Amino acid sequence: MPKEIMKTLGELAKLVNGQVKGDSNALIKGITHADGPRQGCITFATQPKLVKALEASEAAALIIPPNFPPSSKPCIVAENPKLAWSILLELFFPSRIYQTEISNGAFIHPTASIGKNVRIEKGVYVGEHAKIGDGSVIRANSYVDDFVVIGAACIIHPNVTLYDHTSIGNSVIIHAGC
Repeated sequence: MPKEIMKTLGELAKLVNGQVKGDSNALIKGITHADGPRQGCITFATQPKLVKALEASEAAALIIPPNFPPSSKPCIVAENPKLAWSILLELFFPSRIYQTEISNGAFIHPTASIGKNVRIEKGVYVGEHAKIGDGSVIRANSYVDDFVVIGAACIIHPNVTLYDHTSIGNSVIIHAGC
């Protein structure tokens, strides 16, 4: 469970380059989706009819585009509400930081190339001539076959299999079981 963060609507508006309509001191404790708005949280609306439904919900505030009519809820007016919401998503649910480590319980072929600041967890197999880019994370029990190329800043979650000659770019996330 992430650490609880409390921000005012005004603080959030500054983060997303938006303007507050309503109470800029309204406290926001999280972010929520419009399909299941939660008390004290902020969400976004991209259709005017959705604003009416959200006004009747427990959501504390909305992110709306500039061309929308005023709302009874405090709002952040942003050019791109979805983008603003995604910026706030990272604030309330920050990405996990992985420590650099290569587990003794991993097998790394001597011809494999491992970048700087990499994490390779227990049970990982890294095959011949495989290349793992700087800052990448290979989680437990993943299989990186021969001649696989993994770019920089990638996250390969547990139990992923990458077959021979697979190449993935930078900043790619592959979830468990793929």
